[in-house]
Amino acid sequence: MPGIKRTITKEAWKEIINKLYFKLYLHEWKKRFTAACTTGQWKLEIGLKGSRKRTYYGNTHPPYWTELKAIFKPYFLDDGKEGIHAFAEKWYAAFEDDVTDDGSFSRTCSYLGFTMDCGESFDTKYPGAFTSAETLEKKFLMLMTFIF
Repeated sequence: MPGIKRTITKEAWKEIINKLYFKLYLHEWKKRFTAACTTGQWKLEIGLKGSRKRTYYGNTHPPYWTELKAIFKPYFLDDGKEGIHAFAEKWYAAFEDDVTDDGSFSRTCSYLGFTMDCGESFDTKYPGAFTSAETLEKKFLMLMTFIF
């Protein structure tokens, strides 16, 4: 899950570094990626020798985003349905309690494979439901009726 630190072997670390620099061209990336329409908060922090580190972050995805996630996915627990269920339980309770988000909602969405696109794909699938609570309720009720 986001924010978890992992210890890996030297060989695995060398493989990751090679992919980051020779396939994803990390050395050419800006440190910060921002846009008015966000795709989700993210942060990549690479520990170097001593206390040195390199940090990349933003509210929009960097180049090679899919490839970047694929490099690190093997080092995290399988999220599968259990991860999505835990995510839904956590955020359902948080939204009911009006909890302020520190950016972890979008990071977790991204980690679980959900793409943040400012509602465009949702609006394509459910026209009008993204901007109208009434339309959303109608679409949701139709969807719930269909599922059950």
